[in-house]
Amino acid sequence: MSADTQTEIFKAASLGMLDRHQEGWRILDALMAANAEFKVDPLCEIRRYFAAPKMMNVISKGLSKAGLQVELGQYR
Repeated sequence: MSADTQTEIFKAASLGMLDRHQEGWRILDALMAANAEFKVDPLCEIRRYFAAPKMMNVISKGLSKAGLQVELGQYR
């Protein structure tokens, strides 16, 4: 996963938090199409870039709102 992927994850989460769900989902869909690891285990891939607990909580909430169907939980 590249730094571009990190940016795309952040964009998708941000769009989800802004209730721009369709735009966020389009980014997630493109990430899953381009990155087999993200499609198989998005949580592991997300943790590579957003390891800080507070950041993981915000990112996970935004991605959930964007349509990612993975239980990301709360991190401390």
